[in-house]
Formats: sequence, structure tokens, C-alpha cells
Amino acid sequence: MSDESKDKVISIRLSPSMYESLKNSGEEGKVSVKLYKIIQEHMESLYSTNHNWVSMPVQLINYLLQIINDKQIPGYCDLLEEEVRKVHQSEFPDKTIWETWLILEKFWHKQMNSIYSVKKIKDSFRFYIEHRINLQSSKILYEMFERFSKGYAKVEKIEMDENKLVMQIREL
Repeated sequence: MSDESKDKVISIRLSPSMYESLKNSGEEGKVSVKLYKIIQEHMESLYSTNHNWVSMPVQLINYLLQIINDKQIPGYCDLLEEEVRKVHQSEFPDKTIWETWLILEKFWHKQMNSIYSVKKIKDSFRFYIEHRINLQSSKILYEMFERFSKGYAKVEKIEMDENKLVMQIREL
């Protein structure tokens, strides 16, 4: 096994109050696992400091998404796909394009204050995304999931309307 594939072990000193806060926060589990997740999420979100995604006011993004029509959706998705591929190459070259899309998509929904939930059900995942913008937004999201899932997952639309998109996704 090469040195590059081995995990590195580090030591961190925490104040008693920080340790207790981590220990009692969120889900059950070891503090070390919680710290690892925090660091991983932080590293995955660093792309936003290197790219200008969602740097516009949320109200402006909502407005722009409301005026797009069905004929413009594929062109918009082409631009979005190109940007996701740039971020994939520059920030997440160790991940698949599907994994990169999932990271970015979750981050964007957080920025847009969407209700975003992913629940594992047997061998698939139920995605519930409540954006409260319009039907065009749901169509754009669904098209992007379909584009990036090719070869990685099967996407099935459960419900789509002007407020939300619900999908069942089974990774291949």
C-alpha cells in the first residue's frame, strides 16, 4: 500500500467545553467521527471561495428562475453543467462527477434556504427538495440530476410541481 492511500492520524486538543459540545451535538457517535464529518464538509464547501457561484442575492436568482421558459431550460442546463464540470476538475478531482453534483446541489439548496432532505429507503434514496420558486426550477433540477446520474444512478421522478421536486434515486 502506498503512503498516499494511507490515512494520516493527527492529535487535536479541545477544551472541556468544546469536547462536551461536540459530544452532545447532533447524532450519536464518537467525537472523532463528528470532527471528521465537520472537516470533510468544510473541505467540500471550499469551492465557493474559489468560484463565484450563488454570489448574487437570492431574490435575483429567484427572479431569473421565474422568467426562464421551457425552450431556455436546456441551454441554461448546458451552462450549469459546464460550470459543475469546472468545479469537479478544480475542486473534486478525486470524486466522480455524480458525487460532485450531489455536493454542489446540496450546498446550493442550503444557500437558497430550500428544504432539502435525503432519506435512505432500502436500496435507494428519497430526495425531497422544496425550493418554493416555480415549476421551471423543478424541471431544471430534474434535468441536471438526469444528466449527472448517467452511469452512476437511476433517477425516478415521484412528484414535481412549482414548489418542490421529489425523486427516488438508486445508485448503480
